[in-house]
Amino acid sequence: MDADEVRRRAKEEFDRFAARLAELRIETVIADDPEDPPTPDAVFPNNWFSTHPDGTLVLYPMEAPARRLERVPSHVEAIREACGTRTLIDLTSHEAEGRFLEGTGSIVIDHDTLTAFACVSSRTDPGLAREWAETTGHKLVLFKAFGAEGTPVYHTNVLLCVGRGFAVLCCEAISDRFELEAVREALESSGKELIPITLAQMEEFAGNLLQLETTGGEPLLVMSSRARRALTDDQVFGIERHTSIADFAIPTIEQCGGGSVRCMVAELFTK
Repeated sequence: MDADEVRRRAKEEFDRFAARLAELRIETVIADDPEDPPTPDAVFPNNWFSTHPDGTLVLYPMEAPARRLERVPSHVEAIREACGTRTLIDLTSHEAEGRFLEGTGSIVIDHDTLTAFACVSSRTDPGLAREWAETTGHKLVLFKAFGAEGTPVYHTNVLLCVGRGFAVLCCEAISDRFELEAVREALESSGKELIPITLAQMEEFAGNLLQLETTGGEPLLVMSSRARRALTDDQVFGIERHTSIADFAIPTIEQCGGGSVRCMVAELFTK
């Protein structure tokens, strides 16, 4: 496919995704990016901002210069209006120092226990993650993780999803047994059922999941159709003890963008 065909197919997949979320009673705020300057990865908004139940909005420093263009001031104002933001934390100045922390790609948060998990990589600076945790009042669990080829896992949300009463984790990616035990302990001590996935499943985006809440207050776990096919029946059964599941076909976005459904959604906590 040429670039125009990739964009066309990706937009169709995004539009179908957004329409089905509405059918599933998930409220969304959709921002239209300007055509100039180009922002080819804007389909993954969770990397440049996060909102929090206490009314905090955080803006993050991103490694790729093209991605920094996604922080359009009008988008920030739309988020603040939708969430009733009371506190803004702007970490973007760290880009000039070569220190990056890419939102809820870098940090996976258990909002029930105020625990944050971060996998160290070029996109997740450990010192900056510690500063973030101290500023926002979270306990931080840092670790290193590697894919099947031994390369560092670039984002934490590739291998970990934390939901209500459960967590999906690629234990095989964390080679240091002490770091793995620290992650497992932080998850299981809060009463969550741990559902492990393999490295092969992680490569199919089976860890790139996000639990949302419908307008009726019901939990809904969203994932790609590719991720759903990679999960075993037992793993699905374990997840469904805690939440409903919806999967979405986004092959172009996954193949050409390198991210999946979780990356396409940034949670909006309202005050």
